Amino acid sequence: MQILSVITLIIPINVFIIGDYPGASIQFPLLKYQITYMGSSTVTILHDFNYVIIGIYTNKTAESVSIWFLGVLILLSGINLIWVKSHENIKIFKTTGILIMVNGR
Repeated sequence: MQILSVITLIIPINVFIIGDYPGASIQFPLLKYQITYMGSSTVTILHDFNYVIIGIYTNKTAESVSIWFLGVLILLSGINLIWVKSHENIKIFKTTGILIMVNGR
């Protein structure tokens, strides 16, 4: 069961095209990979969230990154529960399942 929970970190959650196709992006829970006419880049959730904190991202972009960050925290807490508490009680799987479903990933 623990291995299945970690697999949720490598499944893409968003695939999108930027504008009139100057680029595309694949987003995973912990990072996104972008390919544009200027090159490719990997952007982690912490890098994006840092832009929110220092004010580079504002309004809808900041809100989107904040929701993404909150979702990752919920997902990681569910995975942590599975790894730490799975040997104690079968009820923990129900709690973890609820956390992962609430996360929406």
